[in-house]
Amino acid sequence: MKTTYEEGTYPENFIPGYESFLGPAGTGVWNYKFLPNSTSFQTFQSELNGHCPIHLSLGVFEDSTSSRMKRYSVMAFGYGDSSTGAHYIFVMDGYHYYGRFVKCIDYPLIEGIKIWVA
Repeated sequence: MKTTYEEGTYPENFIPGYESFLGPAGTGVWNYKFLPNSTSFQTFQSELNGHCPIHLSLGVFEDSTSSRMKRYSVMAFGYGDSSTGAHYIFVMDGYHYYGRFVKCIDYPLIEGIKIWVA
């Protein structure tokens, strides 16, 4: 999916990566739905309730003075809220051997691709 250490994996590389493995999207084997950065947490909840993972790109600024983002590619499987109302998404990635919750507010960029197999 064309991942680089410096920049991570961009969502525009997700679909070509899946197509190279599964064939063209929408042809009966699999399909997807793009969820842009403007997607609300409630929409992520609704999409995850459909029992399909979401391949997310999480973006953070490299430092407090940079406009350049570093991206992390993860798979989202669930969500939760804290007692203070903070929103979390349950993810798994290649950095850990376990699932973990990421706090949505910590990532100024959250966009993804909901993937399902027909």
